[in-house]
Amino acid sequence: EFRRVLFRSKSSNALEGASQSERESFHRVFWICSILFHELEAILKMYPIGLRQFHEVVPLPLTNSEDEGFFYFLAQASLRKLLTETLDVVGYRVGQIVYAPIVAAELCKQIEEWYDHLPPPIRFPANSSPLFDLRKSFLRFQYFALHTVIYWPSVLQYLELCAEGGGDRNAGKMQNL
Repeated sequence: EFRRVLFRSKSSNALEGASQSERESFHRVFWICSILFHELEAILKMYPIGLRQFHEVVPLPLTNSEDEGFFYFLAQASLRKLLTETLDVVGYRVGQIVYAPIVAAELCKQIEEWYDHLPPPIRFPANSSPLFDLRKSFLRFQYFALHTVIYWPSVLQYLELCAEGGGDRNAGKMQNL
């Protein structure tokens, strides 16, 4: 139902006459729904409902406050946006492993830029030191999981090359991983 409302509001330019606060509220609702639906799709093995196509159209909401909860929400939404973009580029397509080292390096650069711009209240150590703040722990887990998603196809490709016999024939390919 939310997707239908979103399609209608975007196609009819319903937000053009809306006030700034109404547009910001719409952006918040969109990103909250996007995060929740993405989690539900993964957990319940649901077919994607199509909100991802609006990630480039609906901007992240703005705020004038220094609220830690809002920083956390923005960090989570922007990281989720990176994840969905990553899944479109690396992974599997029609039974084939898709891995491009240059693309993976660029995606990792974007993740590092995301990390570098985290505000101090939600910045986490990018190592394995104990962390007792649940928000920071969740973001750190997502941060490391995204790195895993990016590089996992290279692991699979390496295993595939080894299964083919490795040796001289695949030495150059293995070097590029």
